[in-house]
Amino acid sequence: MNPYENFVRDFTRLLKHGQALPLGGVPPLQQPRRAADAPRALIFSPHPDDEVIGGGGTLLDVVAAGGAVTIVQVTDGSDSAAFIREPEAVRTQVRLDEARRVADGLGARELVCLRADNRALRATPELAGQFRELLERVRPGVVLAPSFTDIHPDHQIVLALLARALRQVAGTLPDVALYEVWSLVAPTHVRDVGAHIGRIEELLLAYETALKVDDYVHLVAERLLFNAFEHCARPGYVEVFEVLPGERFLECARAHFQEPDGAA
Repeated sequence: MNPYENFVRDFTRLLKHGQALPLGGVPPLQQPRRAADAPRALIFSPHPDDEVIGGGGTLLDVVAAGGAVTIVQVTDGSDSAAFIREPEAVRTQVRLDEARRVADGLGARELVCLRADNRALRATPELAGQFRELLERVRPGVVLAPSFTDIHPDHQIVLALLARALRQVAGTLPDVALYEVWSLVAPTHVRDVGAHIGRIEELLLAYETALKVDDYVHLVAERLLFNAFEHCARPGYVEVFEVLPGERFLECARAHFQEPDGAA
């Protein structure tokens, strides 16, 4: 049994016993209400490759349907273990170069690199302001972001930044689709991405630096296969999301980060 299979077994056991999060019953699964039909989708990727790991197939669907995808790479990816002996100029640039090739291959309309230091990511007012400016400029129908269950600290910081930014956005808030990277979600929406699995693998292979450390290609394929059996009771490749209306996302963020009412 490989490490991901161990993780899936243990995390699923926790979910079923109610020890991971105070989850209610999972509603019936359906196709994403807005994810693949929205004319504008905005995805926040903490590190180069998270956008493909968490929602690559759904983003390909958005593009195929004539929609516009904006990918936001929050960090420079410089904290990878593959960079132990590399000079600073390589550490801070090579993964963003890979992200550019992936964005072009995916058909994204725009790639935004915020270049936050991956070795010292903080939820600063400056970064929150950049998130807000992107939300106001793109005006997405759906925002994709890591989940509240994600165990990676950088992913939690991105969630906190998104919540802070959304509180500053005027008008109707977009839905927020929480995707899987290092932890599973309690899904409200499912998308069959079997038609894209070969393309997803090609995009992941373009992230050569990350693949020096972990075999993300097989990890992602195994998780998508697990999702198909777990949530659809059949073989296949399925991405799942917890989709929350913007206002509900902010309520969950306030509770998750233990923020006082009225927190900015």
